[in-house]
Amino acid sequence: MTQYKTNRINFDFERMFDCNYPFRFIGVCTKKGKLLEFVYRKDITPLFSDTELNFSVLKTALISSIRDNELMMGKMLYTVTTFENVKRATIPIDDELLLLCSFEKNADDSVIKDIFEIVKQLQTLTNNYDTKS
Repeated sequence: MTQYKTNRINFDFERMFDCNYPFRFIGVCTKKGKLLEFVYRKDITPLFSDTELNFSVLKTALISSIRDNELMMGKMLYTVTTFENVKRATIPIDDELLLLCSFEKNADDSVIKDIFEIVKQLQTLTNNYDTKS
C-alpha cells in the first residue's frame, strides 16, 4: 500500500483508487515543484517517463504559483485541465503542498467535489500538525 508520510501528513493514496473514480495518477508535490509521493493505477501504462513526470510536475507547480499571485481573484481552489488523452486536476492542500490527480479523458469533472473531501482530510492532518515538535 502506498502512503504519503512526512512529519505533517500520513495519508493512504490507495484509498482513492478503491473508489469508483477514473484516476490514473495521484501525487503530492511541493509548490516549488518537488514530487514527494505518487502512485499510478495498477492497470495503466504511464504516459511520462520519470524525467518527463518530474518536469511536468515542476511546470504544474510553477503555473500554480503564478495563479497564487492573482490576488484580486482570491486563492486558487483547484484547476482542471483537459488534454487530448487525459484530464488533470491540481488542488492546493495547504500553503506548501499540491495534490495532483489525472483521470481518463472521459471522466466527469464532478469528481472534483469528491476529491475536495479527500483534500479536507489532508488539510485537517496538516492543520493538526504541531509545529513545535
